[in-house]
Amino acid sequence: MAAGLWKDRRGENLLDSGAPFYDTYETADGRHVAIGCLEPRFFAEFASLLPLDRAFVHSQYDRSSWPQMRAAIAARIRQKTRDEWAGYF
Repeated sequence: MAAGLWKDRRGENLLDSGAPFYDTYETADGRHVAIGCLEPRFFAEFASLLPLDRAFVHSQYDRSSWPQMRAAIAARIRQKTRDEWAGYF
């Protein structure tokens, strides 16, 4: 916390759903999928398959891009059912 790398609020940190690439998202059938692609190469592959704007790949760890990235991921994940995404990925 002293280094500024951890905030004592839920949903603000890398591994507590603060990062849009490490969270759960609602699917078209009201179920959910968990996304966990922390490493840049895995996030790049995820972004390519989803697909997401390639600009997000270059700004994966730029917190200022996270709200737009989260919205883009959520919108895309809502387009298919949980089972469709499980089969796809």
